[in-house]
Amino acid sequence: MQKPRGSVVTNAGCPLKQNTISNMRKLSLLILLLASWVGCFAQIQPLNFDENGGFSRVIETNANAKQIFQYCRAFLFNNIKNYKEAVLIEDSNANRIKINYCFRFLEDAQPLASQKAYIDAYELSKLTVDCKDNKFRVMVEDPVFNYKLYGANMLIDSRTDAEYWLIKGLVLSQEHFRETRSDEYLRIILHMKDYIEQQIKNEDW
Repeated sequence: MQKPRGSVVTNAGCPLKQNTISNMRKLSLLILLLASWVGCFAQIQPLNFDENGGFSRVIETNANAKQIFQYCRAFLFNNIKNYKEAVLIEDSNANRIKINYCFRFLEDAQPLASQKAYIDAYELSKLTVDCKDNKFRVMVEDPVFNYKLYGANMLIDSRTDAEYWLIKGLVLSQEHFRETRSDEYLRIILHMKDYIEQQIKNEDW
């Protein structure tokens, strides 16, 4: 049984066109953009999860606390489905936002009777953003998991509000599981940081 996992498609196999100055400029620009992206991403790597699956990460940015709060709220409002229902705390005095955050993932599971198995799960967590001058902190605490375990082309188990230690014990590769979760949270952190900095640039203009 093949687990339905996403894949990354690139155009690495496509031959380059004629080596003109125009094409070289485009290639150079692409390399610079990629280098900038990798450099920015590397600044917030890696996420270290605690024994309950939570983490805390402080991100530096060039804005005051009120600006960061305003732009974090705008980012989350535009990117979180049903934001008004998801928000738990939105305190402009404390510069704090807390929301219910949810995402879906697929992971290979420990084999069942020599048969391949996989987990189709939703992670549900409380995500908090605290804003101070020139930095903000993203924190996730005590996530729980709603999952379905499949093996031999059939549903084996289904649970809601499963704790981190349980799902961690079911996955085939704990390292891959950590990377899956880290990539998801880093994605939102990085995009939030980019959004804040872009809005600051727009203000300066």
